Amino acid sequence: MNRPELEGVLETALYVDDLERSVAFYKQLFVFELLFRSDRAVGFNVEGRQVLLLFRKGVMSEPIVSERGVIPPHDGEGNLHVAFSIPRGALAAW
Repeated sequence: MNRPELEGVLETALYVDDLERSVAFYKQLFVFELLFRSDRAVGFNVEGRQVLLLFRKGVMSEPIVSERGVIPPHDGEGNLHVAFSIPRGALAAW
C-alpha cells in the first residue's frame, strides 16, 4: 500500500500540573517564541517548524477560542513525553 507523503511532526502536546512553572522551564531552556497564552494552555514556536503545546491538566474539556482560531478540547495522562533532536556535536554543550 502506498501512503501519502509525510512532512514530519507538527505539534506535541504535554499535560502539566503547574503551567507557570512549565512555561518558565521551557522558556529558560530553549527560549522558544510564545505563540499564544491562556490560563489553561500555552503554545511555543519550535524553530518555525513545530509547536509545543502545554495544557494544564484537567481543565481542557472546553475549547479555547481566540482571534487565531479554536484549540479543541485536549486531555492526557500517563507516561507522556517529547524528545528534541539535537546535532550529535552539540551533546556536550547541552
